[in-house]
Amino acid sequence: MLKYVILMLIGVTAQAATTNLAWDANTEADLAGYKLYRSTVSGGPYTIAKTILAPATTTSDITGVDGTYYWVLTAYDGSGNESGYSNQVTRAIDTTCPTVPKVLRFN
Repeated sequence: MLKYVILMLIGVTAQAATTNLAWDANTEADLAGYKLYRSTVSGGPYTIAKTILAPATTTSDITGVDGTYYWVLTAYDGSGNESGYSNQVTRAIDTTCPTVPKVLRFN
């Protein structure tokens, strides 16, 4: 029984957060897809989080550490040309559980 409780506590503290993102589709005939970039600093520098193939206009990103995250998106074509960054969106991630209540008693 003790082993089970310890595993559950570790699982709770290691939660990840999923952020769902959406955008308006680009209309270029040779659009190949989009690149999602993420940063922990407003304005970057950004690192690539994932590549999304056209015609998708939604994706999700999983972050495993609490903090504030910033995302931007680019479009790219079949020749490898990539657009500039979209507007930046931000989200504060908090997956930390509250502390355990200290005392439970009858009233």
